[in-house]
Amino acid sequence: MAVTKLGRVGLVLRGDYDPVAQYTRLDVVNYQRGAYVAKGDVKDVLPTDPGYWQKLVSLDDVAGDLAEAADGARNAAQAANAAAEDADQATEYAAGAAEALRHISFDINSDMEMEVTIPWQN
Repeated sequence: MAVTKLGRVGLVLRGDYDPVAQYTRLDVVNYQRGAYVAKGDVKDVLPTDPGYWQKLVSLDDVAGDLAEAADGARNAAQAANAAAEDADQATEYAAGAAEALRHISFDINSDMEMEVTIPWQN
């Protein structure tokens, strides 16, 4: 039976970046509020160099995304409040219109014509 050596197949957590350490493909280091994975063998190269390292996550990026999400939620809440106020005002107008309609009267005069009395019109 033939055996195939796959090498590393998963990430290896190495902790904080050490500028004198040798890193191998799939080593993960912490550096400046972020996590970076080595693309291959690397030494003496900062994790911020995209030629040798891939950024996995940055707390600053996450914080920015959370701030944007919070702004979006705040804007949505403000829009919902404005819509609720508009709905309340529309309900008041509809109630006023319904009340006004209750005071309109219809009559048929002696010539068989309909007479409409609208109290608020002169």
